[in-house]
Amino acid sequence: MFRLITKNIFLFSNILIALLMVLLISNCRGSYVKFVKCIKVLDYKTVHIWNKDLFFCRRQEVFLYGVKCSDKFDGKCKKAKYYLKKILTGKTIKIHLIKKGIFGSITAIVYYNKKCINEELIKNQLLTIDHKKCTSEICSTWEKYCKKQ
Repeated sequence: MFRLITKNIFLFSNILIALLMVLLISNCRGSYVKFVKCIKVLDYKTVHIWNKDLFFCRRQEVFLYGVKCSDKFDGKCKKAKYYLKKILTGKTIKIHLIKKGIFGSITAIVYYNKKCINEELIKNQLLTIDHKKCTSEICSTWEKYCKKQ
């Protein structure tokens, strides 16, 4: 009888520990502003980061929020990619999470040296605002750069 009680207590404690770990993992991946290392620039609006969570270190894709390339054949997309490579590769960047994707991708506003990279790409007229996906207030502040075009 005593063995059965101790076995049940042991199982209950293991289940409780597992549930606590799941809660900790889900909380550390919530909405955040975080400093991470940019390891690679894939294209004009996608970078890979090295994300160190509480229990995991993993590579994630970050999509720049609210930007799109107006015409992929005019060379501005390649210039935007080169601009991102020059500025972000190997650097510690700050990301402000907007949305998490199903497979771990992140849509975020990216900052480097206290400058909003999303805004800098629009300001330098390399990319334009994606009005379909950009519903935040920050997109309206970027409008002043688009009126020059």
